[in-house]
Amino acid sequence: MSLDQHLPETLRRAADEHTPPFPDLSSIVDGGRRRKRRRDVRRVSVAAACLAVVAAVPVIVDPFATESTPPTGEVDRVARVTDLPVGATPDIPYCPGDRTLRGAGDPVDAECDVFIHRGETTLFLNRHGVNRLAGGELTLLDSRDWSSWYPALSLDGRWAAWVTETPEGPNAALLLAFDLQTGEQVAEVPWSTGEGWVAGIDDLGRVYFQDYARGEVDMHDLRTGETTGVTGLPDHDPPSIKFVTSEGFGIYSDGEGVIRGSVSADGRFIQQHHVDYLWGTQFSPDGSLASYERDGQLVVGPSTGDAPVVPLELPRQGAPVWFPVWEGPETVLVQFDPWATPQPLGQGLDSRARGTWLLRCYAEDGSCEVALSEGWGDRMSGPVYR
Repeated sequence: MSLDQHLPETLRRAADEHTPPFPDLSSIVDGGRRRKRRRDVRRVSVAAACLAVVAAVPVIVDPFATESTPPTGEVDRVARVTDLPVGATPDIPYCPGDRTLRGAGDPVDAECDVFIHRGETTLFLNRHGVNRLAGGELTLLDSRDWSSWYPALSLDGRWAAWVTETPEGPNAALLLAFDLQTGEQVAEVPWSTGEGWVAGIDDLGRVYFQDYARGEVDMHDLRTGETTGVTGLPDHDPPSIKFVTSEGFGIYSDGEGVIRGSVSADGRFIQQHHVDYLWGTQFSPDGSLASYERDGQLVVGPSTGDAPVVPLELPRQGAPVWFPVWEGPETVLVQFDPWATPQPLGQGLDSRARGTWLLRCYAEDGSCEVALSEGWGDRMSGPVYR
């Protein structure tokens, strides 16, 4: 046997020895662990590429693939979006590119615009005002414009609050709040300034308003109707809340990064510990896990900020375009553009972007799958999850 005949045969035999078992399709669809399958896909692709080169068969270049330097002694290939297994469609609302909003009961005829989703609750924002999306229907909560960033939802999805301008001018505002279990407005509080934002609402129904004009943080208790200034904040001027938890918030501290703490009934901030995550942190529905960005990579870890963290195995070609949203206690959804270049998250979608994908990633091992294929969200100005 000549060398030309012997080499292909040797490579084929080596490839056969590493051929993975046939994938369990039912396990993939049902949301089983994905990491092993992705590793096996890479091995098969490498073997196929070797055979193609030896046999002088042209190799088709995929636009999602990128060059990488594999570790010593290991042959690997950068994963593509199309390598990921396909899972079930998520329950959160999404826009497939037309005027139909899907995923919240029956389809809703609506322009694809910004929505906010937490704790199985969805707010839909359009030119008519702030709407609640439930049971396949849009219910208008308030027709006045929100004047300071987007409305906030409590971690459990029960409370919503935002600031709206009043006819009195830019130095006057109203704090509006709703109990989304009943759909009733529970607060309409005159505010001395519109120069601030609702940083969030904890699960105890306390709204935290960051006042830029006075450099203070105020707390409005939806259960008692009382408003008080929060005391005991770490040194930083002005105060900078990065996220709100079930019973307090994380705030920036000079020289210490972000300090997480609880807030007492009388408004005292009680420091607990330093955490590494910043603005954009999203907590699981039970508050036990957090997803955030670390060193340019999305990770999941304990909500206390303790190590270790689990990096999300996103495709290396492209980038996420928004922070993850928790689908349930163990999975997060990531909006991903295979053609995008990495940039700070929180800037929303590029209107020129081709259709993005929605990926589902597992907190246990960081593996991901395709939840919605290319085209999701391509007409939305940007989904928001906070």
